[in-house]
Amino acid sequence: MALTCRKKAHPGDESRSARRTDYHALSSREDGAARAEDTSCSLLPGDDHDRQRGLTLKRDVGLLSAITFLLGSIIGTGIFITPGNVLKNSRSISVDLLMWTLGGLNAFIGGLCAAEMGALLPASGGDYAFFLAAGKPYGEYGDVPAFLFAWTLFFMDPATTTIQGLTF
Repeated sequence: MALTCRKKAHPGDESRSARRTDYHALSSREDGAARAEDTSCSLLPGDDHDRQRGLTLKRDVGLLSAITFLLGSIIGTGIFITPGNVLKNSRSISVDLLMWTLGGLNAFIGGLCAAEMGALLPASGGDYAFFLAAGKPYGEYGDVPAFLFAWTLFFMDPATTTIQGLTF
């Protein structure tokens, strides 16, 4: 399975003809940045057929929905469950606040890294697409980390949802 991307053709611009390309070569502007409306990436072999029939992912996430989703994903439910235990074990409010501040800074940096990866690789699949692209130089064994990551999500996501449901 390979990640394939297709540049969309723009009317009147023959230099941007639709062609298959590597994800590193996705650039539509002079500064090398790719625009979402210029590229279309796929991880699944049947997606080209679906695209020809006009079936695509619906892109209607608003700004407020995106912000709340990202904040919920980065912050999680730990802030609502563990403050009492952290304060009890640290025995100091200043140490407690310092630990929460460092944890928030760590989450912020992780969010910036995820945003950078999403801008670098505009494909459906989230972290699976990142693992798949990272394993590409390793030939036939490059898909193994992506496969294992997908299976860990299969077991971890229901457990996470259950814990969040029990918390609230």
